[in-house]
Amino acid sequence: MNIHITKESNIYIINVSGNIGFGDIDEFNSAIVPLIEENFRPKFIFDLSEMPYINSATIGKFVDLFRKITKAKGNVVFCNVRPFVKNILKITKLATVFEIKESRDDAINFLKNIKSEV
Repeated sequence: MNIHITKESNIYIINVSGNIGFGDIDEFNSAIVPLIEENFRPKFIFDLSEMPYINSATIGKFVDLFRKITKAKGNVVFCNVRPFVKNILKITKLATVFEIKESRDDAINFLKNIKSEV
């Protein structure tokens, strides 16, 4: 697993290469949680274009991060979700909870158009 984090405007884009194994969860969490805690109304895009597989630990971590981001009054979007991963998200009904966009540009435009409540 490799994590590459960039920032465009006020949006963090997290690109995950490879699978997040059970042994990678702590490293993944350590890379993301400080960004949530340090920002007011954080916005995140998880680009899963290079993640061919998802396991239960990763699903649980995405749910946990989703909760932390929304609790911080932030937003999260998943994009470029590969067919196997998308199918797992549908089976678990998380596709109805998570905002999923086809492309990174679609995800960026979606987040840029969200009006923050003051």
